[in-house]
Amino acid sequence: MTPRSNAYGIGLLANRPPVPNIAQGGPGAWYALDTFDFSIWNGTEWVSLSNQNGGAISGLTGDVTATGPGVVPATLATVNSNVGTFGGNLSITVNGKGLVTAISGTSPIVETANFNALAGNIYEVTTTSTAITATLPAAPGTWDRITIQDMTGNAATHNITIARNGKNINGAAANVIINIAFGWVKLMYNGTQWVSQP
Repeated sequence: MTPRSNAYGIGLLANRPPVPNIAQGGPGAWYALDTFDFSIWNGTEWVSLSNQNGGAISGLTGDVTATGPGVVPATLATVNSNVGTFGGNLSITVNGKGLVTAISGTSPIVETANFNALAGNIYEVTTTSTAITATLPAAPGTWDRITIQDMTGNAATHNITIARNGKNINGAAANVIINIAFGWVKLMYNGTQWVSQP
């Protein structure tokens, strides 16, 4: 097969030169010895557009590492089984490739009666006429966080009790009471107990 180039009609490249000159096309010149050796000059070096076994690469799957110019379709491998939606008020949706596809529900939750607190949520508690108890999760995950705050400034009269639900809070086997106006508590579970956060 005769070697050829797109040297803008100037002529054929009998052999691929180390650097094509203007007469041979310069950047953008292409060179093909046969269907298994097709290269293009990018202005700095020859870049092969074919694989060594012949034919073109039509797609990649699994863990993908690619270099050089061009576009090749690729499919990421499934890397975990954590498919679905996670969290309470803050919801993160993850697909089978480990990619986050959606985040939603970042607004605080208003509570006006006793409630079970879920990890990841911020609770604005209204104690206008009665005391309220917020019960922490019985089986929290490490680094779970929950924030509970007095929204109406009535906690001094109608306390907000944070029920520990079997887990210590700040090293003590006792519930936490919010009893000052507009008071708040932010807790994180460290794997063994709930601890206050700034």
